[in-house]
Amino acid sequence: MSTARRTWQLAESRIAAFFGCRRAVFSGSAGRPDQLTQSDSTHERLFVESKYRETHAARTLHDATRELARKESKVPVVCLVDKGRPGWLICVHSDDFERVVAEWAAGLDDAGRDRLEGSIRRAYAGRRGVEAGAG
Repeated sequence: MSTARRTWQLAESRIAAFFGCRRAVFSGSAGRPDQLTQSDSTHERLFVESKYRETHAARTLHDATRELARKESKVPVVCLVDKGRPGWLICVHSDDFERVVAEWAAGLDDAGRDRLEGSIRRAYAGRRGVEAGAG
């Protein structure tokens, strides 16, 4: 079943707004010479890729995990680990994102909290610099 163009464009706009930026028009495979980014957003430091689909395997897994978490009054977090690759992907519903970040931050030691605070200050300073330069 095909999807109306405006439907996925609106989804990209909502996702960009979540990260405090705007949807990048003609992103992805447009290949235009005046194209600044292939990201789906105008964010200065995050490359946001949005995929609008009927279903996603990760979403199906998250839904099942959410039901298990609900029984224990917990927030579902799905971590996807690939054999032989470092790190993992973290799948969290956007409505739960703030709470998950808060719980993650609460588990940091003093050095970790200092690094996080420094990262927040740098991100805020970068955002303020972007806003100042946009005027």
